Amino acid sequence: MATFVSIIFGVWVYKEERQTRREEAINWAWSILTTPATGNSGKRAALEYLAGQGVSLRGIDLSCARMGGGWDAKAMSCRAPVDLTGLRLRGPNGEGVDLRLSRLDGVDLTGADLEDAQMGGARLAGATRSGARLDGADLRAAALSLGKLRGADLAGAAAAPRS
Repeated sequence: MATFVSIIFGVWVYKEERQTRREEAINWAWSILTTPATGNSGKRAALEYLAGQGVSLRGIDLSCARMGGGWDAKAMSCRAPVDLTGLRLRGPNGEGVDLRLSRLDGVDLTGADLEDAQMGGARLAGATRSGARLDGADLRAAALSLGKLRGADLAGAAAAPRS
């Protein structure tokens, strides 16, 4: 009988610790995303982890201004954008996320909900956006070369050619 109780107690402790570890990992990911840093600063892994856990990405601001990338007004570009090259966001809720002037080369947004996302001036070369929801997204001056758009919802997305 004591062995049975010990096993049940062990299973309960394991489940509690597992939930605590998950919460700590989510907090770590949010910490990485909210700390101003440009380049390859772990933000890609943090975004992928949160999306994989089903955590909403609403309101994340990785814009050049917020992350301290150094806006060059003369060249109209970010000197050191956040590098999210190769990001895979399948199906998260990133509604309203701010990725202005980010490097998103090769990003996989298949099935991602990025309604009203701020992606102006972002570089999305070779990005896959199949089935992505970009309704109302700001894509002005974004570089969208060679991306796959099959099934992407671009209704109401704002786009203008790069000057």
